[in-house]
Amino acid sequence: MYLVDCINVGKFWKNVQNECFIILKIYMFMKKFTLFFTALFIVAFGVKGQEEPSINVSTKWQFCTDDGNLPAYIGTGNNCRGMALGVFNGEKVLAVVTREGGNQILLLDPSDGSQMSSVNVPSEIVTGGNFAINDAAITDDGIMLVCNTQVGAGAFKVYQWDNETDDPTIVINYATVAGERYGDTFTVTGSINNGTAKVYASNGSGAGKILCWSMIENTDSPGSYIFDPTPANFSTAIQAITVGVGSNIDFLPDGSFLHRSTRNDISRISSDGTTLLSSIPDAVVPSDVGMSVRYIVTGADLTSYITYFVASPGNQSCRIFAVGEDWDLDAITDPVASTPSFASSGDVNVNRTGKIVPEVDGGKVYIYVLGTNSGIAKYEITGIELATGIKEAVNDNLDINVSGSILSVTGIVSPSITLYDISGQKIKSVANANQLQVEGLKGIYIVRVTQGNATVKTEKVFIK
Repeated sequence: MYLVDCINVGKFWKNVQNECFIILKIYMFMKKFTLFFTALFIVAFGVKGQEEPSINVSTKWQFCTDDGNLPAYIGTGNNCRGMALGVFNGEKVLAVVTREGGNQILLLDPSDGSQMSSVNVPSEIVTGGNFAINDAAITDDGIMLVCNTQVGAGAFKVYQWDNETDDPTIVINYATVAGERYGDTFTVTGSINNGTAKVYASNGSGAGKILCWSMIENTDSPGSYIFDPTPANFSTAIQAITVGVGSNIDFLPDGSFLHRSTRNDISRISSDGTTLLSSIPDAVVPSDVGMSVRYIVTGADLTSYITYFVASPGNQSCRIFAVGEDWDLDAITDPVASTPSFASSGDVNVNRTGKIVPEVDGGKVYIYVLGTNSGIAKYEITGIELATGIKEAVNDNLDINVSGSILSVTGIVSPSITLYDISGQKIKSVANANQLQVEGLKGIYIVRVTQGNATVKTEKVFIK
């Protein structure tokens, strides 16, 4: 009897094992089926295991028509069109140029947009032009330059302020001719005190033309510099293009530059101004809806971001575009992000004027936006992974050295040199030269050396 029971128990456990094996096989089949179905779903619907980061825009502060808090200094009379960000008189400021209620340069706190102070603008010195003051820039060494706007024959002027209380000095006084228009905006690079500053002004009427004022030694005061009264014209690539109000440029990390006016596409021009390299198609960026094109930043994946100001009925905002390492603007099809609109109805900005100022600070990316008659704001752009934005070295025969205030590159003829801080923000650059002035800079920087459109070396340097 006991033996029979044992045999029956053995059969029972064998049946249990068989059933468990069958259940396990069903489970494995269902698991494989689930994995197969999941894979099929991914192929069919494009679902990825890890989504690519998206570019988002968030508002840090904003004063505009739609919010009902448009500042009085902006007004509605087309009198506020330019601004600059930088360290001026020892403080980081957002300088806004306005003619609303008289010629004024207001210094705002970049953190919240509140007014901190203003700059002395004496009427007996700041005179002439269709607009006596219109746009501003702050040099690398903390000096403010402000230009007027001159349409037709007259004088294009640039004023210099060393601080907010002293009187300005006129540092550029250029005789314009009929058919020209300068000063809707201007671009400034370098430092005044070491003689590396350059002022670029783009013609906004008729034929495309970009003038550049470099600095020369001041023979009346050895050791100091003044702007050469005779500017260079390095814009042969656009001389056959009919431009409009707001013609402006901004430099890219490889030494080439962006050009834009309200009548033509956003184009990339070679560093010497002779070659039109690529353009964003007009269907993507209509040529009659705004100005102020700016380079923002280059990410760790070598994708770069540029933006331009949109001014059209019911839309006063910025569109942001991504472009690959080859800087092929022709390949751009859509913006990756946009800022909120200042004015959602009406055509409040008929001249399509405004300005954008980008900033990389503390590992974060910001843009400041000014729209004439419509608003002013600061936005943060997230989703861009920051690094140096440049490749590892590809030419070990090239040497980069720093001695005193000069960064030198040897082993190559007439390269372009660009200096970045460790967050990837462009600090300064020079084209077709083997030396770069670094006076006043301290700390760790990234140097990128290019020739043509190719990177030949990058390297970290320590500047004492």
